[in-house]
Amino acid sequence: MKIQITREDIDKGKMCNSYDCPGAVAIQRALNTKKVSVRERYVTVFESASYQIPTPPVLREFIDAFDASEIVKPIEFELDFQGLVP
Repeated sequence: MKIQITREDIDKGKMCNSYDCPGAVAIQRALNTKKVSVRERYVTVFESASYQIPTPPVLREFIDAFDASEIVKPIEFELDFQGLVP
């Protein structure tokens, strides 16, 4: 699934907060869910069960730059949800 981090997601996002970073905000919007965590190794989606997806390198680099107060631009990345088991 293609996820887009928009300028609005960046503006809403909070630094050094895995639940409210721009990546988590974008994934929440795309999946219409409330609780997502973006960390160095995994993206975790919390529903009736939790699902972990490896964090794509482009998202990891984006979040590192955002957390370091660097200027970031909107990006797109893929998350592979196929074959996930809680």
